[in-house]
Amino acid sequence: MIRFPLVLLALFAFTPCDGLAEDPVPSGHSTVHIVFIAPHSHQSMGGGMGGASRPMARIGDAIVPVDGVRSIRISIDGDFVGHAMVGMWDITPVFNLPEGKHKLTFEIDGFDPVAADIKVLGTNSKQYLIVKLPTEKPETAKPAGSADASTKQPFDN
Repeated sequence: MIRFPLVLLALFAFTPCDGLAEDPVPSGHSTVHIVFIAPHSHQSMGGGMGGASRPMARIGDAIVPVDGVRSIRISIDGDFVGHAMVGMWDITPVFNLPEGKHKLTFEIDGFDPVAADIKVLGTNSKQYLIVKLPTEKPETAKPAGSADASTKQPFDN
């Protein structure tokens, strides 16, 4: 007779309570997963293993060269929301965004910002945004008044 209440109590203890669980994606929102495509130059911007001591950083459970990690500053609709990382230890962000159009901006030090527009469906779905990072640093313009000695011909006066 005592076994029946114990079995019933155990059954209720291990039964998930759907009414008490929070909805991970609010109504009218979708999760946006950002995936970065980074050229090789971003993933290993350091020198070789040739004898010189390189500064190291701890990222999660890994110790990696500092110059092999690039932080990406993320803004949504003009507001800074956080960082992601690309390199030997990628950190790819996921955002719950409300339905509608949103502008995302990604900045890496020394590179031109990358912007992307996305229309969030708001159907509690999963959407992916693939961001291709720039391949090269932009060239700096030479000042107008500077003369380059290599452009002069040997017999110019």
